[in-house]
Amino acid sequence: MKESLFYIPIIAAILVIWFRTEAYVEYSKLFKLNWLSNYKDYESKKHDDCRLNYLGYLKQYHNSFFIRLITCPICLSCWLSVILPGTIFGINIFFDLFHPLWAALIPISVPACILLGNAIQLVIFIPSVIYMLGSLLIYSIINKLLN
Repeated sequence: MKESLFYIPIIAAILVIWFRTEAYVEYSKLFKLNWLSNYKDYESKKHDDCRLNYLGYLKQYHNSFFIRLITCPICLSCWLSVILPGTIFGINIFFDLFHPLWAALIPISVPACILLGNAIQLVIFIPSVIYMLGSLLIYSIINKLLN
């Protein structure tokens, strides 16, 4: 458990960079990734409204469910807490949790498979909640210090 706590500062750093800086737009400009960030349109809209930031631009001009997820600190932290640990170690959490064939591979009865599936989900759910809450705590402290 101790070695997995390094996800908390990583997620908090991602939150600080995403919500408090324009690093995404700057790197998109540097690497000419207008197709990914649409920074040219953002720059023209920002010229008209100097208080507009990139997340406000996304919410105002490209509002969708996915945009609302990535512009909400709690939502983004929740998804990063589930996805990031699986991608760093190469473990596909979504395959383990949602693939319908995994239960058929266990040669025991269906109720036992259901109980084992719930145990696997609980083992993955508890660390994700710890990562999410810890990273949100660090992010909120940094956010207060920067204001």
